[in-house]
Amino acid sequence: MAGEEKNHGTLEGIITRSAGRWYSVRLSDGQMVQATLKGKLRLTEHYTTNPVCVGDRVSLEQHNHAYVITEVKERTNCIVRQSARDQATVQVLAANLDQALLLVTVAHPRTSLGFIDRFLVVSTAYGVPVFLAFNKADLYDALMMKQAEQWKNLYEGAGYSSLLISAKTGLGLDTLRQLLLGKTTLVAGHSGVGKTTLINALIPGLNLRTAPLSRYHNKGRHTTSAAEMYALPFSGYLVDTPGIKELGIFSLKLHEVGHYYPDLKPYLSLCRFHTCLHLNEPGCAVRQAVQNERIAPSRYESYCSIIHELKTDEPVYGRSF
Repeated sequence: MAGEEKNHGTLEGIITRSAGRWYSVRLSDGQMVQATLKGKLRLTEHYTTNPVCVGDRVSLEQHNHAYVITEVKERTNCIVRQSARDQATVQVLAANLDQALLLVTVAHPRTSLGFIDRFLVVSTAYGVPVFLAFNKADLYDALMMKQAEQWKNLYEGAGYSSLLISAKTGLGLDTLRQLLLGKTTLVAGHSGVGKTTLINALIPGLNLRTAPLSRYHNKGRHTTSAAEMYALPFSGYLVDTPGIKELGIFSLKLHEVGHYYPDLKPYLSLCRFHTCLHLNEPGCAVRQAVQNERIAPSRYESYCSIIHELKTDEPVYGRSF
């Protein structure tokens, strides 16, 4: 009948970008469409600020020329950060990831070890393998390069893969491409660490906008306002995320935290008491390992800061170790 709305059946796709009430969806046949969210789905998860995120696998219905997301499939994993407006809720950055790349700089601007450890804990807690890339090697003098190598050795010793790169000169990018090949990878880090420059280097012709560091604060300026997924020319996908200033620890249990530290984990069962939090309890194998230089002091200090935050509800975002 004339004027009758046509339903074209159920379609499947993956969210590649969210902007307000509109979502970019890559359908199973590769077609890109814009879709809105069915009303009832907005009310399903009260602890998140966004019920649908980049990487979500969804079902859609097409009504004439309009697409509506009707179902969000169960996630295999996700990465979250605590909402800046409400500490009882989280923002889901992305879901269904193969891995996360944390981009780090020892200068221009400096990433704190405390922030690195918090991101590693959150990634591990939510089931996302993570590795580190120390960027901007082209800007480092001899002292900065020495520190970058020390940090690289620190995290490799803790059980994480890491590499030294320069998004501008191409140093280390061939190795990085091998790590990204065929995988969906979230790229995270502070504003100014070079995420956008790196993505432009890996995907020629994308030409995402970059911005210089603030002269006053020597910190990055946001050029990415929302997470977005991009196809890599050599197979795989990158999920670009807004620069993370603060990373809250959300809903972890005290006795779980140590299990998200690969370098602490071998000692957890060796403590005298199974309830040991590794703070000041007698017979603590973790503290003994720190004294014996088997666990780096900075790693132990960041562990203690997370325990303190969970016990007191007092965030320690700005602490630098």
